[in-house]
Amino acid sequence: MKQNLKILIVDDHKIYRDSLKMTLKRLFANSKITEAENGVEFLDLMKVNTFDIVLMDIKMPVMDGLTATKIAIKQNPELKILGISMYQNEDYCKQFKDYGAKGFIQKGGDFEDIKFAIEEVLYGRKYFMET
Repeated sequence: MKQNLKILIVDDHKIYRDSLKMTLKRLFANSKITEAENGVEFLDLMKVNTFDIVLMDIKMPVMDGLTATKIAIKQNPELKILGISMYQNEDYCKQFKDYGAKGFIQKGGDFEDIKFAIEEVLYGRKYFMET
């Protein structure tokens, strides 16, 4: 697997971003982790940056993650977006799939779930956690 991953976390809850950032630093040492708190910030970052993987929340103010995913994938179909949500909802998972995301996981999973999902997507596979 590529070293020095460029990871973007898009989530409106700072405490969750901080926690996920610490986890990712342990799982993927030497990675550069960037943060955005909504879909608009994400799309702005995408104009001037590239990322190996994007971890995208669904429910956010300004622009939700599904809308942001749909726009971003239309602009860059190869973009690797992994949807993340605390909601156990098959519709969200299906929408992420339909909009071109490469995977979907629930926030309640453990470190190994997150690592496995990220690795699957980075290796070019899809990973949609059963809801």
